[in-house]
This record gives sequence, C-alpha cells and structure tokens, in this order.
Amino acid sequence: MLPREFSSGGKQRLGRISKRSERYFRYLLAHGARAVAAVIERHKDQYAVALQAVE
Repeated sequence: MLPREFSSGGKQRLGRISKRSERYFRYLLAHGARAVAAVIERHKDQYAVALQAVE
C-alpha cells in the first residue's frame, strides 16, 4: 500500500493512503491466501514429498 504521489518541479509530495484502496488490497490478499490454501489442500501429497526431500 503506497500513498498517492503528487510530484512536480523535482519536489516529491505524497498524499494519503485511501481507505478504499486499503480495503480492496485486504480483499485481494485474503482471496490469494484462500487460493493458495486450496491448491495446497488439493496437492497435499506432492508437497509433503517435496518437504521431506528438503529435510
């Protein structure tokens, strides 16, 4: 999450981080985490073998 940037004349000005974009970012983060969890659940045996090989 980055603030909006309003720069001109070589001077950098940063605005605020909007609550709307923060909410959308949290939604995307949760959606991605659920997707990763679903993939791991479907391929649990493959990941277990790979983790045992690393250990």
